[in-house]
Amino acid sequence: MKKNNIIIAILISLLLIQIGCETKKDDPASPGISDSTTSAVLEGKVVASGTGDNLEGAIIKVTDGTVVRGTTTNSEGEFSIEFEMENDIDLTVIVFKAGYFQDTTTVFAVSNSVIDVPLFQLLRDESSNAGGFSGTAA
Repeated sequence: MKKNNIIIAILISLLLIQIGCETKKDDPASPGISDSTTSAVLEGKVVASGTGDNLEGAIIKVTDGTVVRGTTTNSEGEFSIEFEMENDIDLTVIVFKAGYFQDTTTVFAVSNSVIDVPLFQLLRDESSNAGGFSGTAA
C-alpha cells in the first residue's frame, strides 16, 4: 500500500511539473504569440524589363513598417512568402537584384488569404557591372 502511495505521489508531481511548463498563448511572458495572430501569403513573380526573362535569386523584402520578412525567387522568377499579422494591413514589397534597379509596391493584405502581388519588371542598371553584365558599347 505504501508503494502505491509513492507511485501516485510521483505521478502527481510529474503532472504538476508538466502543467507548469506549458506556455499559454495569452501568457504575457511569451511575446509575439497571440490568439489574434493570423497570416497572409504573398505570391508574385519577378522578370527583367524588356526581355521578360525570369529573374532567379532576386531578393524579396516584405515589411509592415515594423516587422521585416524576406525570401528569394526560384528559377521561374516566382516567390511566395507568409507574413504574420494581427489585422488586415498595407504591406510594402521591395525587390532587388544585383545589376538591376530595385522596385517597390504596396499591397493590402487580408488575413488568412493569398495575395497576388503585381508583376515586378526590374530595369537593368547598365551603369553598374554588378550581376556580370557588360556595359554599353563604346
